[in-house]
Amino acid sequence: MNNAEIAGAALMVVRSLCTSLAITLAVELAVAAALFGMRTHRDLTILGLINVATNPAVNLLLATEMAVSGSRSLADPVTAATLAVLEVGVVLAEWQVLARLLPEWRGSALRMSIAMNVASFGLGLLVVWLR
Repeated sequence: MNNAEIAGAALMVVRSLCTSLAITLAVELAVAAALFGMRTHRDLTILGLINVATNPAVNLLLATEMAVSGSRSLADPVTAATLAVLEVGVVLAEWQVLARLLPEWRGSALRMSIAMNVASFGLGLLVVWLR
């Protein structure tokens, strides 16, 4: 693989990560605002930063699993199981971080994390399917 091919592959990975993060931020911030009434700049910024940490991590771990296993589809059983474990981990992690950093949302943090992640995961699957 020459330098141009490496640069092209790296650009493709970065573009994919940015697209995934943009979709996740748009959906999860909208869910938090529309369904849970989260409105303050501080709260939405913290929520956005949580997603900046979790979304690329999940996507890189999933891409690593697919590269190692040779999978080319999210429907592959190992890939699907990996994705399920990663998504459950994200819901639990986001719940805990939300509850700790935004104590005023502690009572609804788990429901919020589940709703946000179901919505962004569903839209993400739709985007993957439409490609």
